[in-house]
Amino acid sequence: MKRTLILLATLFVSFTIPVTDNYKQAFGSDYTWAVNWLEQNKAVIQKNADQCNIPAKELKAIIFPELIRYNTAFDAIEISSLKYLYVS
Repeated sequence: MKRTLILLATLFVSFTIPVTDNYKQAFGSDYTWAVNWLEQNKAVIQKNADQCNIPAKELKAIIFPELIRYNTAFDAIEISSLKYLYVS
């Protein structure tokens, strides 16, 4: 349990998002993946936007950065876990 907590603490301390204005370049494939995900789920996003009585563009503006962060965080966790397992 201690090892897991130490691993998670190290992950969150060492994980930083690059500072840049070119997000497509900074996030690379995660950015492209998020754009494709939004495109593939247009109908679902529109349906939910209509139910909440908000423009679909606003909903996409909320979803898009979260998709990028999720994918980036998931990758960081996976890489840190693998490093830990290989070292152990």
